[in-house]
This record gives sequence, C-alpha cells and structure tokens, in this order.
Amino acid sequence: MEKTVDRRIVRTQKAIKQSFIDLLSKYELDQISIKMLTDEADIGRKTFYLHYVDKYDLMDTIIDNYLEELDQRCEKMKTSGMQDSAYEWFLFFDEHHALFRRLFRSHGSYSFRNKLLLFTMEQLKKKEQIFAKHIDAFKIQILAYGVTGVLEAYIMQELSEQKEQISKQLTDFVMSNLAE
Repeated sequence: MEKTVDRRIVRTQKAIKQSFIDLLSKYELDQISIKMLTDEADIGRKTFYLHYVDKYDLMDTIIDNYLEELDQRCEKMKTSGMQDSAYEWFLFFDEHHALFRRLFRSHGSYSFRNKLLLFTMEQLKKKEQIFAKHIDAFKIQILAYGVTGVLEAYIMQELSEQKEQISKQLTDFVMSNLAE
C-alpha cells in the first residue's frame, strides 16, 4: 500500500528549511536562534520541535538533502567522463554558492565539512570501481580532503581560475592517483 504524505508536514518543513537558508544568508550559524527561525517561518516553537531536535539537526537535514541532490546529478553523469562529472560539481556549488560559502565560513560547520568529506569519499570509491582496482583507503581519504579543499577554496573565491580549468586540473589529479 502506498504511503500518503501529509502536505501540511511537507509545507511546514519546507518553510522551516527556507527560513533557515534565508537567515543563514544574513547571519552566522551561531547567531541564528530557534526564535529567529520560528518567526521567519511563521510557526510556533512546538511546531519546530515536532520536526527537528535543534538548529543543527535542521542543518544536517538540509545538507543531506543537498548532497542527495548532488548524488542524483552524479548518477546521471555516470556515463560521462570524469571531467564532466567534476564540472557538474562546480555547477552545483555555484547554484548554491551563498549557502555553501556561509557554511564554509561558519565556526559551527563541522558537521557540514564532515558530511561533504564522507560524500566525496563515497564518490571516489564509486570511481575506483570503474577502474576495477582497489585503492588504499588512506589514499581515497587524502584525495577526498584534496577535492573538498579545492571546493572550499573555489566557494570562498580564493582561486583565480575558472571552474572549467579547476575541474580539469582536479580531474587530472584524481585520475592520475586512481589510475596508478
């Protein structure tokens, strides 16, 4: 039997998430309070707590949603070359630039960085399977740190190169390490 979705719940969660994103564009994560969120979403505190434990739980849910979207985009690009896939990552981060920039700048963003690192490691493991080789887990971790570091530098506008150049250089780096 198909599970029905309560549209009120979906609408409320969407309003809370959008309010959080809007507030995050104006304030640091640590400055955002539940009161600010509930005022922005036009809901009561009890309603917020019916859906999320705290603002960090909300942030984790939002990050998970974005990484799920990126994963779906990666799946669609599976048959494309690695450089096209890397370029798709940069397009995705460009589309959500303000949010990710704020998350990278936030002192409370450990969860975001960790989730992005784990996601990157999983994506690299999928690429490893394409080469039908076993790559040392430590090497995958080092590559993931490198990729996320480049993404952060790109989002924070610390790189002068265009995303086309960055995605090509990053692809060359990853490919040379996966193909060894």
